[in-house]
Amino acid sequence: EARNELDQLVYTVEKTLTDLEGKISEDDKGRVEAVLASARQALAGDDIGAIKRASEELREAAAKLAEELYRHVSQESQAADSDGDFAGGDSEAPHGEVFDAEFKEKDEEEKKGEF
Repeated sequence: EARNELDQLVYTVEKTLTDLEGKISEDDKGRVEAVLASARQALAGDDIGAIKRASEELREAAAKLAEELYRHVSQESQAADSDGDFAGGDSEAPHGEVFDAEFKEKDEEEKKGEF
């Protein structure tokens, strides 16, 4: 079970690294790749303790990777907001004028009296 769990984790982290190409630093990528290599080595052996340790190390590396990605995305969105892409509150509505309105649904008795 531990072997299957680590194998799945290795696959997931490898796919994530591929998907994040260019979005994370080379240092972060290198650290995760080193942990991945260690995990693959543990999978090749029969030591359950080593497999569990490798699994824990890979989880920690994946968490740090997610943290870096979040930081990167946050910085990008802040940069986009400060570039003026985000319009202020007094800008014109994109599809015409906006009306603030309240409505009340009529019950059956009120509907009968209309005609």
